[in-house]
Amino acid sequence: MSVPASSSGPRKSGAALFVPNDDEWYTAAYYDALSTSFFDFPANSNLQSGCAAGGATPNTANCGNAVGSLTFLGSYTNSESPYGTFDQGGNVSEWSETLSGGFQAGRWGGTFDGSATDLAAASPPLFDPTLGSINSGFRVASPISEPTTGLLLGLGLMGFARVRRV
Repeated sequence: MSVPASSSGPRKSGAALFVPNDDEWYTAAYYDALSTSFFDFPANSNLQSGCAAGGATPNTANCGNAVGSLTFLGSYTNSESPYGTFDQGGNVSEWSETLSGGFQAGRWGGTFDGSATDLAAASPPLFDPTLGSINSGFRVASPISEPTTGLLLGLGLMGFARVRRV
């Protein structure tokens, strides 16, 4: 997972790898930069994700005990987030580096044995960080620079020119 370089948190300045904070995790899971809006579910959709076994069906996730255990990252090939990350909904809920309310920490994304409603952007993320379980984990992120409009336009034109030649 990569997040915009302008994101900040209590991490060491210049860290190459880190656990994302709540804002970074939420943005990577739900934010669509093209429409500048947020989806309700982390698979590019405002419709509730379906709980299913891994595969190419869009808007599905490892939830509702559909598989009964953990799956490998990327098992839901057409259910990536707007940022292109996989499994931000279902499988394991993911801790963020954000601490709030004293002892509580953000944990996002729902679990393999939780319901599909737990995958929603509006699902409350607070849990006791001293409690661990098989359905808790974390995501490692790295900083990236946001591409400029000119760079995106240039890459798009190069792709268009390549398609036209084929």
